[in-house]
Amino acid sequence: ERAEAIGSEWLFPSVGGTAAVTHAAVEKHVRKLQGDGPKFSPHSWRSAVMSWAIERGYPREVAQAALDHARGTDSDRAYDRSTLTKEVSKMLTAWAKEVAPI
Repeated sequence: ERAEAIGSEWLFPSVGGTAAVTHAAVEKHVRKLQGDGPKFSPHSWRSAVMSWAIERGYPREVAQAALDHARGTDSDRAYDRSTLTKEVSKMLTAWAKEVAPI
């Protein structure tokens, strides 16, 4: 919905809107937001999501799919094209409810 609202195919578009925002741009923005506060990185959030999901009983493959991690071996990925969309959506909705009050 956000991508449609801003007229881009990307959820987090670059300034020109023709590509996704880069990893370096995200890192730079996170450092700027932190100021003198505790230091964390976007990867810290990925680690937090994975730990949170496992602690709440979500299957590891669902958590990995949500984080866009490659699953299994090359052969596994060649034959298993599932995206676990419904399961990932359910998990990320629960995560959003968990962190929204923060």
